[in-house]
Amino acid sequence: MKKNRGKFISTIILFIIIVLPVITANSCNSSIESEKQLKEEESQYPTSNNYQGLRTETKNINLEELVDNYPRIVCFGDSVTFGWNVDYKDSYPSVLEELLQKDYSNVKVINSGIGGDTVIDAYNRLESDVISFEPHLVIINLGLNDGWIQEVVEDGNGGEVEEPSDNENKEIGLNTNVDLETFKKYYCDIIEIIESANIKIILMGINPVLGDPSLVNDNIAGGQIEIYKMYNEQVREIGLDSNLVYLDLWSIFNQDYKAHDYLQNDGIHPDENGLKLIAKSIYDALKICDF
Repeated sequence: MKKNRGKFISTIILFIIIVLPVITANSCNSSIESEKQLKEEESQYPTSNNYQGLRTETKNINLEELVDNYPRIVCFGDSVTFGWNVDYKDSYPSVLEELLQKDYSNVKVINSGIGGDTVIDAYNRLESDVISFEPHLVIINLGLNDGWIQEVVEDGNGGEVEEPSDNENKEIGLNTNVDLETFKKYYCDIIEIIESANIKIILMGINPVLGDPSLVNDNIAGGQIEIYKMYNEQVREIGLDSNLVYLDLWSIFNQDYKAHDYLQNDGIHPDENGLKLIAKSIYDALKICDF
């Protein structure tokens, strides 16, 4: 009996010395991983207003109830359309709807923006998130994520940023999420599909940015700005070729050189004032143009 008790005690001691630290370490590692994942999620979605996919208000729309809404407008885009970091009521589609209600009491403006979307992502959800609503007008705002610098090209000029000589973003030593040629192709395909459904279109360029603190240096931040200007020029040319209205947000935001007054602290996304400016610009365009 004493031998068994001694053996039992020895087993417990071995467990404490060998096994318990392993369990504790694994538990700590698991806790660290969970904390790391949580921080990443908080970084990606810093407020409760940010989340994957469409706005909850858009998901809750009953298609059958849209019959009485005229006109129906779909705002199609990325985080700028979604209204990153702001309440739904402050997103530009919501503000636009409020403005239009002065003239159209039954107007419905649908927010079909998803944070992080490129033109390819937008193309893949065009039917479900735009055409299915049977809108009379679609406002397209894409390019922010397409033109985003993915990496500095290692060969060529070794990542040194120069003034772009043409529309090839690789000329300035940077790679973007979606190259300009692919961006143009998918953008034109989106327009073709929407127009084939007899829906009118307004195009919007990328709003000005002030660079991004996460970029390696000021040269690359400057390169980001130049790239966005090239993507805007591409959209402007598409608008001219397709005889579509193009709203130049870069110029609109830079009136009186006060773009910084309309941007959030990240220097990229419009704040509430910037989103109001976008909505007002669309509203003014709708009054002037025949829609």
